[in-house]
Amino acid sequence: MLNTLASWHPFIVHFAVAFTIGSAAFDVLDFFLHRRRLEDTGFLLMIAAMPFLLLAVFTGNLAETHAPGLAQAATALENHMRYANIAVWVFFGAGVWRLFLHFKKEYHGMRKIIYVFVVTAAAMSVYLAGMHAGKIRHHYPGQSAVSAVHIPGTPISIERHSAP
Repeated sequence: MLNTLASWHPFIVHFAVAFTIGSAAFDVLDFFLHRRRLEDTGFLLMIAAMPFLLLAVFTGNLAETHAPGLAQAATALENHMRYANIAVWVFFGAGVWRLFLHFKKEYHGMRKIIYVFVVTAAAMSVYLAGMHAGKIRHHYPGQSAVSAVHIPGTPISIERHSAP
């Protein structure tokens, strides 16, 4: 069971990142176009991202503990975890802050600009985390956690291929 959860880490991370970056994108559009629906969509995307951000941390920790022999990829793993933790906790903190401002009806003007800037800056950390995750996956292909996953009850099967 834990091994399966660990193998879902890349899938869960992509949802967390897409929802969070999408939230900032809709807020940028709202800033220029002044449409209430754009702000609402950005808010809902951030709320949707928050459970995925927590799951990304949980499954990432599981993936690390269930990956055999990561000694060769230790530096890349350390860098990946550092940048991923920065991104996740900044995104989560920004989401909590935005939720708080939304309920106080104070999410406008400079606060909106700060939010978009913080989320955009954290996106750079996502990029760096992804680069190091790619090193782990492609430079040390034998070190990846699970080589194949089949999600029961679905026709979905995710396979990881080793580099030549």
